[in-house]
Amino acid sequence: MTPRTADFACGTIIAEVLAPEPVGLLLFVNHLPNWQLTFEHERELQTVIVGRAIEKLAEGRDLRHVILAGDLDATPDTASVRFWRGRQSLGGMSVCYRDAWAARIPGSRAIASPPRTLS
Repeated sequence: MTPRTADFACGTIIAEVLAPEPVGLLLFVNHLPNWQLTFEHERELQTVIVGRAIEKLAEGRDLRHVILAGDLDATPDTASVRFWRGRQSLGGMSVCYRDAWAARIPGSRAIASPPRTLS
């Protein structure tokens, strides 16, 4: 992405899963962006690439769910996390995944590094 990411093995694994009904076909995405606090720019670039890959894989399929998991090492107010939650566009695109942590515990306040599964 940038020279600053050359020494870190960030990556994403995307698996197509055929779960029993009523769930059916879903994509499970494990996203591991850069962890360094000062690397939000790189996380934004990485996030857009993964967002586009998910959209391309989901296009024209009967997908009911996309589960995004991973070590999202940024705080909830950063652009990369806001993007996943549909609160900010990046790179000319937008998505909106529901925050399972907040959905499971309504009214909970996110902490700096909460266990997060966005789906």
